Amino acid sequence: MTRFHRTTRLLKGDAWDLAPFLCVLFPLAFFLLFQNSLVRPAGSVLRLPSAGTNAPVLAPGRRFLVVAVDAGGRIYFDNRQLEASQLGPELAVRMARLPPAEAQDAVLVLEADLGITHAVVEKLGRIARMAGLREIILTGQP
Repeated sequence: MTRFHRTTRLLKGDAWDLAPFLCVLFPLAFFLLFQNSLVRPAGSVLRLPSAGTNAPVLAPGRRFLVVAVDAGGRIYFDNRQLEASQLGPELAVRMARLPPAEAQDAVLVLEADLGITHAVVEKLGRIARMAGLREIILTGQP
């Protein structure tokens, strides 16, 4: 029977040989540090209109619900793509989960692409009002 002898020794005399450890540590550190930027998440690119100088300032203590609409008319809420018929119940469920004080001050932040028509924005506004939201803010590019 043939015996295979180990050729790498961790200790060379009294000192540790760091080469085997660093060969594992550097690639591991690279992937841990850059895991978010190596692969882009699936999604859509929004071209927001210019906000100008009279953009509203959002108060930090209020609850914001963000809905995005891309140029193709696809609606995104809570990191999911929804149909317009699904958005109303989703917003209503989210409003029901909020404490009453926060639900009264909740604001819908609508991120609408430049290619979206005013009719789509109006439709989303009606859906939000039926779900219990009183205020809607359209965002823009700073």
